[in-house]
Amino acid sequence: MTNLGKSWELCIGWIRRRCQRLVSLPEAPHRIALGFCVGFFLGFTPFFGFKTVLAIAIAWVLRGNKIAALIGLNLHDIVLPLLPALFKIEYIVGNWVLGRTDAPPSILQHLREVRFSDALHGELLSTLGIPLIVGSFVLGLPATVAVYFAIHHFVETHKQAALLEEVDFPWAEGDQPTVRDPLHRPLHLSTDSKRQPSNDTGAGSSR
Repeated sequence: MTNLGKSWELCIGWIRRRCQRLVSLPEAPHRIALGFCVGFFLGFTPFFGFKTVLAIAIAWVLRGNKIAALIGLNLHDIVLPLLPALFKIEYIVGNWVLGRTDAPPSILQHLREVRFSDALHGELLSTLGIPLIVGSFVLGLPATVAVYFAIHHFVETHKQAALLEEVDFPWAEGDQPTVRDPLHRPLHLSTDSKRQPSNDTGAGSSR
Protein backbone atom coordinates (compact mmCIF):
# COMPACT_ATOMS: atom_id res chain seq x y z
CA MET A 1 0.00 0.00 0.00
CA THR A 2 1.34 3.44 -0.92
CA ASN A 3 2.02 6.18 1.61
CA LEU A 4 -0.96 8.09 0.22
CA GLY A 5 -3.25 5.12 0.82
CA LYS A 6 -1.98 4.70 4.37
CA SER A 7 -2.44 8.40 5.06
CA TRP A 8 -5.98 8.23 3.71
CA GLU A 9 -6.82 5.24 5.93
CA LEU A 10 -5.39 7.00 8.98
CA CYS A 11 -7.41 10.11 8.15
CA ILE A 12 -10.65 8.16 7.76
CA GLY A 13 -9.99 6.26 10.98
CA TRP A 14 -9.31 9.51 12.81
CA ILE A 15 -12.58 11.03 11.60
CA ARG A 16 -14.52 7.85 12.45
CA ARG A 17 -13.20 7.84 16.03
CA ARG A 18 -14.10 11.49 16.50
CA CYS A 19 -17.62 10.87 15.17
CA GLN A 20 -18.06 7.96 17.57
CA ARG A 21 -16.88 10.18 20.40
CA LEU A 22 -19.44 12.84 19.48
CA VAL A 23 -22.30 10.36 19.46
CA SER A 24 -21.26 8.88 22.80
CA LEU A 25 -21.30 12.23 24.62
CA PRO A 26 -24.14 12.29 27.23
CA GLU A 27 -25.62 15.53 25.93
CA ALA A 28 -28.51 16.65 23.76
CA PRO A 29 -27.75 16.90 20.02
CA HIS A 30 -28.09 20.69 20.13
CA ARG A 31 -25.41 21.13 22.78
CA ILE A 32 -23.07 18.71 21.02
CA ALA A 33 -23.53 20.41 17.64
CA LEU A 34 -23.17 23.86 19.21
CA GLY A 35 -19.96 22.95 20.97
CA PHE A 36 -18.55 21.32 17.85
CA CYS A 37 -19.30 24.42 15.78
CA VAL A 38 -17.52 26.69 18.28
CA GLY A 39 -14.31 24.77 17.74
CA PHE A 40 -14.92 24.39 14.03
CA PHE A 41 -15.30 28.15 13.58
CA LEU A 42 -12.22 28.98 15.63
CA GLY A 43 -10.24 26.73 13.31
CA PHE A 44 -10.69 29.39 10.63
CA THR A 45 -9.25 32.16 12.79
CA PRO A 46 -5.57 33.13 13.19
CA PHE A 47 -5.66 33.06 17.02
CA PHE A 48 -2.78 30.59 17.34
CA GLY A 49 -1.96 29.62 20.90
CA PHE A 50 -5.37 30.70 22.19
CA LYS A 51 -7.80 28.59 20.18
CA THR A 52 -8.12 25.86 22.80
CA VAL A 53 -8.79 28.32 25.62
CA LEU A 54 -11.23 30.27 23.47
CA ALA A 55 -13.05 27.11 22.38
CA ILE A 56 -13.60 25.96 25.97
CA ALA A 57 -14.57 29.43 27.19
CA ILE A 58 -17.01 30.19 24.36
CA ALA A 59 -18.57 26.72 24.54
CA TRP A 60 -19.07 27.22 28.29
CA VAL A 61 -20.70 30.63 27.76
CA LEU A 62 -23.01 29.31 25.03
CA ARG A 63 -23.73 26.14 27.05
CA GLY A 64 -22.33 23.93 24.34
CA ASN A 65 -20.40 20.76 25.01
CA LYS A 66 -16.74 21.57 25.68
CA ILE A 67 -15.42 18.19 24.54
CA ALA A 68 -17.30 18.59 21.26
CA ALA A 69 -15.71 22.04 20.90
CA LEU A 70 -12.22 20.52 21.16
CA ILE A 71 -13.16 17.84 18.63
CA GLY A 72 -14.38 20.51 16.21
CA LEU A 73 -11.18 22.50 16.73
CA ASN A 74 -8.95 19.48 16.14
CA LEU A 75 -10.79 18.72 12.90
CA HIS A 76 -8.68 21.38 11.22
CA ASP A 77 -5.55 19.35 11.98
CA ILE A 78 -6.47 17.23 8.97
CA VAL A 79 -5.92 20.18 6.63
CA LEU A 80 -2.74 21.56 8.21
CA PRO A 81 -0.84 21.45 4.88
CA LEU A 82 -3.62 23.56 3.34
CA LEU A 83 -3.62 26.27 6.03
CA PRO A 84 -1.33 28.68 4.12
CA ALA A 85 -3.72 28.54 1.15
CA LEU A 86 -6.71 29.03 3.47
CA PHE A 87 -5.12 32.05 5.14
CA LYS A 88 -4.25 33.51 1.77
CA ILE A 89 -7.88 33.25 0.70
CA GLU A 90 -9.04 34.75 4.00
CA TYR A 91 -6.56 37.60 3.59
CA ILE A 92 -7.79 38.34 0.06
CA VAL A 93 -11.45 38.20 1.14
CA GLY A 94 -10.77 40.35 4.19
CA ASN A 95 -8.98 42.96 2.10
CA TRP A 96 -11.85 42.95 -0.38
CA VAL A 97 -14.38 43.54 2.40
CA LEU A 98 -12.21 46.33 3.82
CA GLY A 99 -11.78 47.90 0.38
CA ARG A 100 -8.05 47.25 0.18
CA THR A 101 -5.97 45.96 -2.71
CA ASP A 102 -2.80 44.83 -0.90
CA ALA A 103 -1.10 41.71 -2.20
CA PRO A 104 -0.87 38.76 0.22
CA PRO A 105 2.44 39.03 2.14
CA SER A 106 4.90 36.16 2.18
CA ILE A 107 4.53 35.86 5.96
CA LEU A 108 1.25 34.02 5.36
CA GLN A 109 3.31 30.94 4.52
CA HIS A 110 4.77 30.97 8.06
CA LEU A 111 1.90 32.46 10.00
CA ARG A 112 1.94 29.76 12.67
CA GLU A 113 5.47 30.82 13.61
CA VAL A 114 4.48 34.41 14.37
CA ARG A 115 4.74 35.23 18.06
CA PHE A 116 1.74 36.76 19.80
CA SER A 117 3.77 39.80 20.90
CA ASP A 118 4.69 40.46 17.27
CA ALA A 119 1.08 40.03 16.17
CA LEU A 120 0.05 42.80 18.55
CA HIS A 121 2.41 45.22 16.81
CA GLY A 122 0.38 48.02 15.26
CA GLU A 123 1.60 47.66 11.69
CA LEU A 124 1.41 43.87 11.57
CA LEU A 125 -2.01 43.86 13.20
CA SER A 126 -3.37 46.41 10.75
CA THR A 127 -1.88 45.01 7.57
CA LEU A 128 -2.24 41.31 8.34
CA GLY A 129 -4.28 40.58 11.45
CA ILE A 130 -7.42 42.58 10.71
CA PRO A 131 -7.88 41.33 7.12
CA LEU A 132 -7.34 37.75 8.32
CA ILE A 133 -9.89 38.09 11.12
CA VAL A 134 -12.45 39.68 8.79
CA GLY A 135 -11.85 37.04 6.13
CA SER A 136 -12.12 34.21 8.66
CA PHE A 137 -15.52 35.49 9.76
CA VAL A 138 -16.76 35.86 6.18
CA LEU A 139 -15.71 32.32 5.25
CA GLY A 140 -16.15 30.63 8.62
CA LEU A 141 -19.64 31.74 9.65
CA PRO A 142 -21.58 30.29 6.66
CA ALA A 143 -19.58 27.06 6.85
CA THR A 144 -20.22 26.82 10.60
CA VAL A 145 -23.98 27.25 10.19
CA ALA A 146 -24.07 24.46 7.60
CA VAL A 147 -21.94 22.21 9.81
CA TYR A 148 -24.25 22.80 12.79
CA PHE A 149 -27.24 21.32 11.00
CA ALA A 150 -25.16 18.44 9.63
CA ILE A 151 -23.72 17.54 13.05
CA HIS A 152 -27.10 17.94 14.77
CA HIS A 153 -28.74 15.57 12.29
CA PHE A 154 -25.88 13.08 12.51
CA VAL A 155 -25.86 12.97 16.32
CA GLU A 156 -29.65 12.87 16.65
CA THR A 157 -29.99 10.07 14.09
CA HIS A 158 -27.36 7.89 15.73
CA LYS A 159 -28.69 8.51 19.25
CA GLN A 160 -32.19 7.55 18.13
CA ALA A 161 -30.81 4.36 16.59
CA ALA A 162 -28.96 3.60 19.84
CA LEU A 163 -32.18 4.20 21.79
CA LEU A 164 -34.14 1.72 19.68
CA GLU A 165 -31.46 -0.91 20.23
CA GLU A 166 -31.69 -0.48 24.00
CA VAL A 167 -35.48 -0.96 24.17
CA ASP A 168 -36.62 -4.57 24.37
CA PHE A 169 -40.08 -4.86 22.77
CA PRO A 170 -42.39 -6.23 24.02
CA TRP A 171 -41.69 -6.21 27.74
CA ALA A 172 -43.39 -8.46 30.26
CA GLU A 173 -46.85 -7.46 31.35
CA GLY A 174 -46.72 -5.37 34.48
CA ASP A 175 -43.06 -4.42 33.98
CA GLN A 176 -41.93 -0.94 33.07
CA PRO A 177 -38.94 -0.64 30.71
CA THR A 178 -35.84 1.08 32.01
CA VAL A 179 -34.42 3.10 29.13
CA ARG A 180 -31.72 5.73 29.04
CA ASP A 181 -32.78 8.48 26.67
CA PRO A 182 -29.71 9.59 24.66
CA LEU A 183 -31.60 12.63 23.40
CA HIS A 184 -32.26 13.86 26.94
CA ARG A 185 -35.92 14.56 26.40
CA PRO A 186 -39.10 12.97 27.76
CA LEU A 187 -39.58 9.41 26.57
CA HIS A 188 -43.10 8.12 25.92
CA LEU A 189 -43.27 4.41 25.23
CA SER A 190 -46.38 2.56 24.14
CA THR A 191 -47.80 -0.04 26.49
CA ASP A 192 -49.79 -1.99 23.93
CA SER A 193 -48.97 -5.20 25.75
CA LYS A 194 -51.25 -4.09 28.57
CA ARG A 195 -54.41 -4.52 26.53
CA GLN A 196 -57.76 -4.87 28.26
CA PRO A 197 -59.77 -8.02 27.47
CA SER A 198 -61.83 -7.55 24.35
CA ASN A 199 -65.62 -7.63 24.29
CA ASP A 200 -65.56 -10.97 22.47
CA THR A 201 -63.44 -12.52 25.19
CA GLY A 202 -65.73 -11.20 27.87
CA ALA A 203 -68.78 -12.45 26.08
CA GLY A 204 -67.27 -15.88 25.62
CA SER A 205 -66.41 -16.23 29.28
CA SER A 206 -69.95 -15.32 30.37
CA ARG A 207 -71.54 -18.10 28.37
